[in-house]
Amino acid sequence: LSNAGTCFFCSPGKSSNYTAVKCDACEDGTVSGSGASVCDKCEAGKYANIESNNLCKPCKAGSYSSEGASTCNLRCEPGTFGELGGIECFPCHAGKYSNEGAQGCQVCRGGSHSGDEAGVCELCTAGKYAVAESENCTSCVIGLYSREGSSSCSVCGGGSVPSSLQDKCDACGEGTFARAGDLICQQCTGGNYAKSGASGCSDC
Repeated sequence: LSNAGTCFFCSPGKSSNYTAVKCDACEDGTVSGSGASVCDKCEAGKYANIESNNLCKPCKAGSYSSEGASTCNLRCEPGTFGELGGIECFPCHAGKYSNEGAQGCQVCRGGSHSGDEAGVCELCTAGKYAVAESENCTSCVIGLYSREGSSSCSVCGGGSVPSSLQDKCDACGEGTFARAGDLICQQCTGGNYAKSGASGCSDC
């Protein structure tokens, strides 16, 4: 700026052209050094405003900005995450998930699963299971069962066998029995009997 034939440098955070008589403060999203004729835009992934003290500060992880931003008001979508000073968001891989504005992806716990870019983990249905960080649920092998959200399959106790859907254990009826892990209820032989849910037959 000039005044009565004398030129002065604008202080940092301000600028002026060669014919100006005063220095103008930089707009939000821009900064300047001492004696600047123009204010420079902050690069993408950073921001500047009156509270940033003439500095382009990096966006927090989970948010990002375009060039010349005054705030980092763009947040990563569910199923994605962002890094400090980032200009884009990255997808979560299968077996993980994230909420909006996440700094990283979380692992799906046992009994649940997810595909790529998931915002939530889905519970396994009854008759299936999944260990932590799984993309899909696996069906229980014959002779085992599981309830919804299970991380493993179980053996039915004595006196019961897995249902056809392998989602529960059905009690053996009267006159039949099953030992733990049996696939079907077996008939008692002559001279023996069993009450409902029996793990063995008794003499009459």
